[in-house]
Amino acid sequence: MPQTRPGFDKILRVLIFFSGSSALIYESLWMRSFGLIFGNTTRAVTIVLTTFMGGLALGSHLASRFSFRRAVRVYAAVEAGIGLSALLTLPLLRRLPGWYGSFVQEHSPTDAADVILRVLVASLILLLPTVLIGATFPLAVEALTREKAQLRSNLGSLYLTNTLGGAVGVFLGPFALLPSLGVTRTFLLAATVNITIGVVARWLTRGIAPLAGRPLRTAAESPGPTPRHPLPPLFILVTFATGASALGLEILWTRTFSLVINSSIYSFNLMLLAFLLGIVLGTFIYQGLWTKPPDAHTWVAVLLMTLGALILLDVAVAGWLPLIYFNLMKAIPATFGAHQMTAFLICGLTMLPITTLYGLLFPLVMHLVEQETHAANEISGRLYAWNTLGAISGALVCGFVLIPAFGIQVSFVWMAALPLVASLFALGPSSTWSPPLRVGAALAMIALIATVGRLYRPWDQQLMTAGIYKNGLQWSRDAPPGFFWLRDELHRSRTILFYKEGEEGVVSVTGLGDDRWIAINGKTEGGTLREDMVTQRLLAHLPLMLHADPRSALLIGWGSGCTAGVSGLYPLTEVRVDEIEPAMFEPASLFSGINFDIQLDPRFHIVFKDARNDLLTTKRSYDVIISEPSNPWISGVSNLFTSDFYRIVRARLLPGGIFSQWFHYSNMRLEDVLTQVKTFCGVFPHA
Repeated sequence: MPQTRPGFDKILRVLIFFSGSSALIYESLWMRSFGLIFGNTTRAVTIVLTTFMGGLALGSHLASRFSFRRAVRVYAAVEAGIGLSALLTLPLLRRLPGWYGSFVQEHSPTDAADVILRVLVASLILLLPTVLIGATFPLAVEALTREKAQLRSNLGSLYLTNTLGGAVGVFLGPFALLPSLGVTRTFLLAATVNITIGVVARWLTRGIAPLAGRPLRTAAESPGPTPRHPLPPLFILVTFATGASALGLEILWTRTFSLVINSSIYSFNLMLLAFLLGIVLGTFIYQGLWTKPPDAHTWVAVLLMTLGALILLDVAVAGWLPLIYFNLMKAIPATFGAHQMTAFLICGLTMLPITTLYGLLFPLVMHLVEQETHAANEISGRLYAWNTLGAISGALVCGFVLIPAFGIQVSFVWMAALPLVASLFALGPSSTWSPPLRVGAALAMIALIATVGRLYRPWDQQLMTAGIYKNGLQWSRDAPPGFFWLRDELHRSRTILFYKEGEEGVVSVTGLGDDRWIAINGKTEGGTLREDMVTQRLLAHLPLMLHADPRSALLIGWGSGCTAGVSGLYPLTEVRVDEIEPAMFEPASLFSGINFDIQLDPRFHIVFKDARNDLLTTKRSYDVIISEPSNPWISGVSNLFTSDFYRIVRARLLPGGIFSQWFHYSNMRLEDVLTQVKTFCGVFPHA
């Protein structure tokens, strides 16, 4: 039988590398696009992320059910299909705001119905390309694996290559492609990559017969459904648990790092890059060990126990990050690049030991499967599918249950419980424990974790809410020698009056003498300080004085409530506030001296939702709209500084209406300020 082309294996690995890169670029673009429509609440982001990962799981599951003699040709068609279907999402996403907004305006769905609607809309747009993306990995494994002995090597090396490609995509997307090419051209580039992969993969098979060698089972000799063999329950448990804890941790790390290195899109991608590189490192280590397979059950159990212990330690380490970052600021140059590199090192310090273990575990659990009864694509596809289903569950439970109920720190403890409990079952044949005994030990472990969760609060609230990323550079200029100086100074001069780890961020109210201010993720949003008072009052006075006869006002962002309180001094019939984080409103009484207890006024009404989504999906119009979030560089807030948003606002102004927006020029280049002014004036030429 004819052989494959020279260098076939190497070329296919290069293709799977670029496939991983394009997949992560798509994810970033789709998340950004849906954020402009559904908003940037935890619920909205989780819906899109779950849909994306659900497509991956379905794709890998379908790929595991079929086996092909010409797997490379199928792989080529799938890659080309990814590029074409991804291109199709571009015009759909452009039209979606109008379609979605009009539908919600006409039908006014309940919250539950709106969630279902969002899932359906996201699925209709993303399902085809994400299913195809999910199928690529098991197809590539099958294309390379013709003998049983090759499976471990190919699974590990392809997983490493694909993940490394994803890391490159995470880096290139926000740092290079989007700034230089924009959204549309980046979409086109990623799609071109996939189509090119398909063309090259198809070229690899031109003029040659099916790959030489015998597949792992004879059922693969013809395309079609392959006989299903039950997977060991332990395989499913470990794969599911590691996926759930990994994505749950990703959400918790995102929330944690927003307190330390800020909430910009760059910070999120630095965190994701560190996450993927840790997995790459773990898989690379596995590649060096696979030729001497260990006792899989024992090693999986040991790694899971170590993983759980490291997660418990990690939440304590995170509490030290503001102090570490502050002391590094004393030594590094005050440049964007230096601070981004430092932020990346901080992410790596916190994440790398844990994500390296994830990289080791994913291919290692393959040893739990009797390979003689499973084909290559079945093992890899079902491994990937169960891991992805676990990730979906982890995201949903962590985002919607754990964080709202227990906060970030306790949620870390529950994420540690997953691998710890799974480790008791992973002991398997290497343990003399009977199944009932292991179940009892697991229940005891859960009870212990619940107890620890009630007591374990290792964060220093002063440090975590100090906004090191924004204030640290200024403080470091006058700081005397001493690693703990900042911690001691904060405890000496300030008092935490309110602290809550909310649904969208950590909210704190800090007192300094007679002054107090409210912050979310360490970024001050208002208070009694003189510089804050001038802005908070003018935001209301200017548009309301300039309007001939204002009757209704919408305020985006509650903050300290000062702007809403000043608005209430005017003869308005309605003062409405859109606030994305419910915890921001809870300490309203602490600022009664400047918000005049407007929350008790019958004209006042507050809605806890994303303002952009609220304006897009409502028919309500106002005489005055005031936007208070002021930093365009913060992820989510940046959506309030686009021409699309300004057009939405203009459509919600009554005749003679006025829109007032606050934005900083601090932490921004002059070119960015000019761009912001030009964008605003492009929609509001009389600004």
